[in-house]
Amino acid sequence: MRRAAPLFLLMLLPSVAAARDPTIETAMKDELARTLKELRIESHAGPYFVAFRLWDRASLQVSATLGALVASDSETARPFSAEVRVGTPEFDNTNFVGGGGWVPEKATTIEADYHAIRHDFWSVTDEAYKAAVETLSRKQAAFENRLRTEGLPDFGPADPVESRDPAVDLDLDPGRWEALARRLSAVFRRFPEFHRSSAGVRLTRQDDYLVTSEGTCLIEPAHILVIGIEAETQAADGMVLADATAVVVSLPDHLPPEAALAAEAEDLARRLSATRTAPVLDDYAGPAVFEPQAAAEVVLAVLARAFASNRPPESGRGESSLPAGPFQNRIGGRVLPRSFSVVDDPTAVAWEGTRLMGSYRYDDEGVPGRKVTLVEGGILKTLLTSRTPQRKLPLSNGHGRGRTGRPAIANLFVDAKDGLSAADLKARLLDEVELRGLPYGIVVRRMAGLTPTSVFRVFPDGREERVRGAQLQDMNHQAFKDILATSSRRYAHQVQQGDAVQGASVVTPSLLFEDVTFKRRQGPFPKLPIAPRRQVP
Repeated sequence: MRRAAPLFLLMLLPSVAAARDPTIETAMKDELARTLKELRIESHAGPYFVAFRLWDRASLQVSATLGALVASDSETARPFSAEVRVGTPEFDNTNFVGGGGWVPEKATTIEADYHAIRHDFWSVTDEAYKAAVETLSRKQAAFENRLRTEGLPDFGPADPVESRDPAVDLDLDPGRWEALARRLSAVFRRFPEFHRSSAGVRLTRQDDYLVTSEGTCLIEPAHILVIGIEAETQAADGMVLADATAVVVSLPDHLPPEAALAAEAEDLARRLSATRTAPVLDDYAGPAVFEPQAAAEVVLAVLARAFASNRPPESGRGESSLPAGPFQNRIGGRVLPRSFSVVDDPTAVAWEGTRLMGSYRYDDEGVPGRKVTLVEGGILKTLLTSRTPQRKLPLSNGHGRGRTGRPAIANLFVDAKDGLSAADLKARLLDEVELRGLPYGIVVRRMAGLTPTSVFRVFPDGREERVRGAQLQDMNHQAFKDILATSSRRYAHQVQQGDAVQGASVVTPSLLFEDVTFKRRQGPFPKLPIAPRRQVP
């Protein structure tokens, strides 16, 4: 067994460490030992692999509008789960349509009660084992008279690891965060044209436990702080317009000064107010520049997902309920321009002074995170993998993330040679506009997912005009193959992955796409308020 020193993660932690009660670890280990010794059904073998997971969580969520508190909720919870595999690593109860062996996440006691924790793991493991045995029987019957499509093993090997990083003591006192939410939301008092606005804080402190039958024992702190600001209004024709921004950091000490947060709220308000009176964009197909924040959003929504290996479950009838990823069979092919390289590196802690949200030493399957070169010279070299073997990718590279260990990015770095200055990139856009005889080009400055929130027409003389109602159409991985140019400057974009206490980072330049389609948003739109909102002093 390898025992890794916790130096990497300590680089991310504040100086204050909290004591951790050993009851949870002891209860998990003891019940796991009993499971391996006693859990079996007559005429069936016991599990060959069992993993116990528990997330010891304390969180705070507050929200405010126009300077007044709307909600303030604190929660302490201990969700947990058991994974049970029966059969062999070559052929087990997983990777099969309707496969069992996982039980939906449940909650155990929030107290240090050894017997209650063991009881809950016993109950869930019993349920998971029965489901696993039933699934394996169905899978064996389905393949009794036919060969498996790929003949891949169901579970890849991994060395056991042991690590216990110190717990982190975060300030979950609501007073500080309620006051911040009030002050940030008060920025919108000066904008009576907004129908809805809010500022919120979500702060979570968590200890992640993983104990497996292979000997892995990991206890790692996880923590995330999200400052969310959003607003909504209507244009004169009734079109609903919304914008949002989020500041995502690991720890309160990493937040920018409050003045910078207030400036973010002010910038959003002025942006949305200007969009409200902007003309509507007509249907457009042509070149478009996505500036760094918008570029990061499309990379995250499209390209990052394509880099995750995805093995569709088998059914025994050649069917699958889950399609393979778009890059699954493209290794060795060109997926980006020749000037591009892409790397995902969970071991990176910071980039140009910015702390990265996707940093970790071990993924959620207990495999050490590794730096992976995904694209070199535009050619796809490999994909992000977990312990589920893929064709040509039999081993995990430490990117199994989330409750089910599906491959996902950590810190994704997109780079390209010969990047241009902002002025030269705009000139390159206008060259394309002239070449295609278009009246203007498009610059997207901000997006929320795949929804553009700050869009400009750029005319041949360099003049820019803000527009509204632009809907991005058919943005997929194919569009990235024909990127025409990039900026020399890159931007680090931090996100929370789903509702997990888990982040990711995307570092990317601005991107000039050769051909992007925008459609004009169509009505009917809701009616405007009968009376305008009163001015809030």
